[in-house]
Amino acid sequence: MYTTNPTQYGFVYRSTPDHYLDKLPVVRWLARIPAIESAMRASIGFVRPPYGAEDAADFYIDEASYGTEVLTRTSLAGVTTITQTGITFDSTSYHLFEVRLDPTQALFYLNGSFVSQHTTNLPTSPTSVGFFLESDSDPVVIYVDALEDYSY
Repeated sequence: MYTTNPTQYGFVYRSTPDHYLDKLPVVRWLARIPAIESAMRASIGFVRPPYGAEDAADFYIDEASYGTEVLTRTSLAGVTTITQTGITFDSTSYHLFEVRLDPTQALFYLNGSFVSQHTTNLPTSPTSVGFFLESDSDPVVIYVDALEDYSY
């Protein structure tokens, strides 16, 4: 379990530049966020410290802008592509978040089902495997049961 303090960011990163782009990286997280707090933002996938917004390919939740809808996002040098999936985030269960990234596309799977594909604003420099959580007022908690990153 990871907890952030109010109005602060919480991060967990593992650097993965050794298998970025020259191979085809995949990250899979089995995670649960027990509650979507007011003005909360969360990111799970390939992210770049410190805030995850630049050079990313990730699942994204932005409560203030999109409520509890699960989004997919790619970002390169501050230019972002967001796909609204139409899926409402279920905070009662663990979910398997999977992002597959190669030089031409990012594929997003939730609980083993294909969610979306991005072909624009793909990261071109090394990123990290990680997540970040942010809330304006309340501590944010995430439970991570498993993390797997590999290349195919």
